[in-house]
Amino acid sequence: MVFRDAGKDFPITVKYAAVCDEEGGGNGSLCAAMSGVKADAVVVCEPTNYELIAAHMGWVFFQVEVDGIAVHSGLKLKGVNAIEKAYLIMEAIDELEHRWLLKYKHQLLPPPSSNVGVIYGGEAGSTIPDYCCFKTCVHYLPGLMDHDQVVKEYTDAILKRCEGDEWLSEHKPKISIYQTGNPFEMDLDHPFVDAFKTAYDKAMGHPVKIVGSPAGCDSRTWRNIVKCPTLQYGPGSLEQCHAVDEYVTVEQYLDAINIYVNLILEWAEKE
Repeated sequence: MVFRDAGKDFPITVKYAAVCDEEGGGNGSLCAAMSGVKADAVVVCEPTNYELIAAHMGWVFFQVEVDGIAVHSGLKLKGVNAIEKAYLIMEAIDELEHRWLLKYKHQLLPPPSSNVGVIYGGEAGSTIPDYCCFKTCVHYLPGLMDHDQVVKEYTDAILKRCEGDEWLSEHKPKISIYQTGNPFEMDLDHPFVDAFKTAYDKAMGHPVKIVGSPAGCDSRTWRNIVKCPTLQYGPGSLEQCHAVDEYVTVEQYLDAINIYVNLILEWAEKE
């Protein structure tokens, strides 16, 4: 509309892909990619708070299920508390996270991390629980780590801790994965990055800050699967996401349009 209002035609072909399910695994972008959607360059319009995102972390969601023996709490020594055994395993993955913190550094991204986000088990305070399940999310770094490595090290850390416990050594927990997403990283020397930097400077009057995102999104699909030069920029901020009242300010919305227009013009010249 900006080009039309100015009485000008688009200098290059611009495609707009409106997709669903970014939060549930990115199936919308995956379907678009499988349908043959492709471009010489892609901007994923996730909120970036006036910063250009050139990398995001990969992730693996784990579920760990631990068995025990249920008895009345007054007979505690005759039972096995599955929640207490699960806590031993959580300690083991915390120690793995600490080792990752010391080993892996990325110029744009925070260190790898593991978060226990869900835990449930037990029925009453008077009963030794015979089952405990917890779910975790591991965020890992592009280029320095990969999915198979993360799964192996995470699983090995859990099983090694089990060998040091009389019950867990004979009753291994069930470890499963219910969602994964690869990391994304864009070469900062690519001409598309230069085009965006110039476009941003023209629109905003100052250089853009290039950063990485701790949260993953569909950028990974367009860069890793479709093999398009990909950057992430859009109005809003990560802090506004997943809040009670999500919103984008009018100022950021209009500034983003200005930046996109300048990017289209700049990339058209390079092309």
